Amino acid sequence: MSLATRTTATAGPLAYPARGSAGDCNAHLSRQVERGARHLLICADRPTGLGMDSDDPAVRGSVGRCGGAVDSIDDMRVLLRGLPLDEITATLLAEPPGAALLVVLWALVAQERGVGGRCRVEVLLRPSPGPAADGYDAPSMSLLTAVCAPAGIPVRAASPGELRQGGQFPRTGWDMESYGLALSPLGVIEVAQAERLAKLRAWRCEDRLDAALAALRDAAGRPADMWLRAALGDALAAGATLAEVSGVLDAARRAVRVRT
Repeated sequence: MSLATRTTATAGPLAYPARGSAGDCNAHLSRQVERGARHLLICADRPTGLGMDSDDPAVRGSVGRCGGAVDSIDDMRVLLRGLPLDEITATLLAEPPGAALLVVLWALVAQERGVGGRCRVEVLLRPSPGPAADGYDAPSMSLLTAVCAPAGIPVRAASPGELRQGGQFPRTGWDMESYGLALSPLGVIEVAQAERLAKLRAWRCEDRLDAALAALRDAAGRPADMWLRAALGDALAAGATLAEVSGVLDAARRAVRVRT
């Protein structure tokens, strides 16, 4: 897979982000585009940003809460359905592990629609507590760099104003329906995402998936492997979930540390 994603500097005001399911976010984004917005802020919820699946018990209560829930390429197709990808600028707000995978998913869907080389994308990072100066572990930042740098995709930390816009939502004095944020109660989103994941795991080709994850494991085990981006794309295109890909990457990193 080639991340032929054209980038540009931030242009024009950001349309307010949505939260909930991929369908909820798509409905909101479609309304914003109809109103003339051409710079869209797309926030991932915390599980997506951390590379976790929505049916993981550890993330119960946070699915769809501060952004959209994206577990696989199936969700990304729904999120981007009908949007003029070659006419908009997209700012993806997430944590580094999930941000890297979201960029790959975006590129895959754009390529499916024949506009892979004409998309404009940038990545904003939410702050996260941690021992590193930037709040994130080095492997997560290395993965994000490996995915974004060859394609020229800008990556920067979100400003406080962008965080207020892209990660926290007003409580009063605001027409939530006009922004598409009250379409699916959060508990319903968790159930719906679990059902979508169950269907995904039932219909995908396990042989193709196993082969793609094995290739990813091999690529991830070699530092700065030039094939890592392609292996990520193949695994996600085969129907791997974010947690499955993250699990392979984590296991490969642990194996490298043991060998060294």
